[in-house]
Amino acid sequence: MIDYSVLKVEFRRIPNLITLLRILLIPFLYYFAFSQQKILFVLFLTLAGLSDFFDGFIARKLHQTSQFGAQFDSFADDIVNFSVLVWLWLFIPQFLQLHIVLVSIAFAFFLIFILLELLIHKKRLAMHLYSHKFTNLLLYLFIIHSLLFSPSESFFLIFVLSVILAMLEGIIIILFFKNISSDIPSLFLLLSHK
Repeated sequence: MIDYSVLKVEFRRIPNLITLLRILLIPFLYYFAFSQQKILFVLFLTLAGLSDFFDGFIARKLHQTSQFGAQFDSFADDIVNFSVLVWLWLFIPQFLQLHIVLVSIAFAFFLIFILLELLIHKKRLAMHLYSHKFTNLLLYLFIIHSLLFSPSESFFLIFVLSVILAMLEGIIIILFFKNISSDIPSLFLLLSHK
């Protein structure tokens, strides 16, 4: 059952409005990708990336962090992360075909991470690990660099390695810890608090 009074309060918070902006940008990103409008796509993707950074930053500065905000931010990230494959396929299909094995491996780790969350904890945990934030940053930078210049093999390898390591960190946390807070920054800090 949805508590609309909670939603009303949550959507008055600036960080959640910034996250909502990221979600509202996604249809435009699809349109620009399908119509091959690289510059507009890059501009809107940059806005989406900035919103990804600023929603959490502003939430902490304004003391407006909440479980809803963490879940909402993760939901927006998931939509962008799943969309990336479509966008890359539309803009740089040859590069993606050439690296389909690496893309498949990284995507498999991402799916395993999500499935384990759902199987073990019965929900998405909305963990905001430093490794996940770094990987999202690399994701935005790789796409922008690829569209403005050309896809870089070394940048792509660094990005894929980052995805695998970030998902492994999340998988370890999911498998070996209970009552996981969304503001746990890393496995190492989690271990140091035990």
